[in-house]
Amino acid sequence: MTPISLFPNRRPDDALGAEHEALAGASSSPAVAELPPLSAEGLLGLLAQHPPAVVAQQLLQHAHQGDEIAIPLVQALGESADDTLVARLQDVQWLPGWGQVFRWLLEHDQARQALTGAVRQGLTVPAEPPGASAELLAAPAVEAPRSEPTTPTTPAIPTPVFPGQRLRVDGPFLQQVRDAMNCTQHTLALLFGVRPRTIQNWEANRHRMSPRCEVRLQQILTDPVGAPHFRQLGLVLEFQDPDPSDPPPDGQPAPPSPPQPAPSGLGQLRRGWRRLLGRDRSV
Repeated sequence: MTPISLFPNRRPDDALGAEHEALAGASSSPAVAELPPLSAEGLLGLLAQHPPAVVAQQLLQHAHQGDEIAIPLVQALGESADDTLVARLQDVQWLPGWGQVFRWLLEHDQARQALTGAVRQGLTVPAEPPGASAELLAAPAVEAPRSEPTTPTTPAIPTPVFPGQRLRVDGPFLQQVRDAMNCTQHTLALLFGVRPRTIQNWEANRHRMSPRCEVRLQQILTDPVGAPHFRQLGLVLEFQDPDPSDPPPDGQPAPPSPPQPAPSGLGQLRRGWRRLLGRDRSV
């Protein structure tokens, strides 16, 4: 099996990174059958029923195989101090389907610390080939067809482009994203593509974001766990109640504007004074 990079952010001359790369290559074997993809339900059951050493072994085996979820999870557990790890887990709670796993880790301090130590210890020695315990995370499904092993990569996303079909989204998923980004619904609509805007032109709307929201968006788009999720979706999200100030979609007539109340006599008088003084900006 082709060696993978568990630590893509390390420089080639980093001694520790080189050591980990060598160990990752040494632990791979072309005769080992591929494990099924790591699932949130399987990992949650493993955390609740098995000691941290078994969980760490499973995570390392999936990471060496190139699992897109296991790699950043092993990286976080193996490189972060406990307080930093808590912050990183809180930072990705919005990822659909994995919030319950991260919540379990946040609520079980001793188990989390033991798992962190077991993962770090596993990174310093060659991982054992998957044995019978590999079936703990396996779904009761048909065996996947064999394919030539390739080097899994998580490409960077310099420009956030997610083409594809539109999908109306509301409910818990929308609330999780909004809470994580700390954005209003209108700002979130600008980012994730309420008609007719799409996420491709978010640069043009940066002036409408708060600095905190802009930083949060950058974090989400470059997050090693979240970015692959959005890339797999390939969707441009659309909300059920677009902001009334947005222009109508191409080819559709603009909605009628609500009738404006007639100005009162006092309002007309004030506007007249402003016009005389050169302060009326409406003309």
